[in-house]
Amino acid sequence: MKLTTPRWWYSRERHHAPFTRMMLTPLGWIWAAVTARRIARTTPVTVDAAVIS
Repeated sequence: MKLTTPRWWYSRERHHAPFTRMMLTPLGWIWAAVTARRIARTTPVTVDAAVIS
C-alpha cells in the first residue's frame, strides 16, 4: 500500500496561517514558561564519575 503526502502539505496559500498562529502562540508561551520554571527549579547534582573532555 502506497501512502502519498496530503494535498495541503504543498499548499502555498496562507489563509490558514493566521488561525494557526493565533491558536499555537499561547501554547508556545505556556511551553516556554513551564520549561523556564523547570530549569529554574533544578538542583545541582555532584557526580563521582570522571569527565573526559
